[in-house]
Amino acid sequence: MNSAMLDDILFSMGPIGGASQLDGFDAEEAAALLAHYHQFIEAEIAPLNAVGDEQGAWLENGRVRVPDGFVSAYRQFAGQGWMALGLPEAWGGQPMLTPLLAGFSEILSGANQSFQMI
Repeated sequence: MNSAMLDDILFSMGPIGGASQLDGFDAEEAAALLAHYHQFIEAEIAPLNAVGDEQGAWLENGRVRVPDGFVSAYRQFAGQGWMALGLPEAWGGQPMLTPLLAGFSEILSGANQSFQMI
């Protein structure tokens, strides 16, 4: 995903989708968060897309195994707190408006659909 696509997500979210009318929506904050997320996803998750397609997941001795690189990437993803997007603060989350969560989902699914499903 390139920065033009990120601009499209922000445009769709704000002026088109009406997120700018929601209480608590800050367009500059949304742009900064999505840009940071996008940078991480493009560097760490997107390169695993082909590996996931080639290797797939498999069952071995009653355990699901994932393609090379997925465990490390998942640990980084969780370690940076991206897993907690949208969860209540009581669960260690970062509550966010639905349009912003949709933007995060779009970035991840565009980079690596199989990773997003885990």
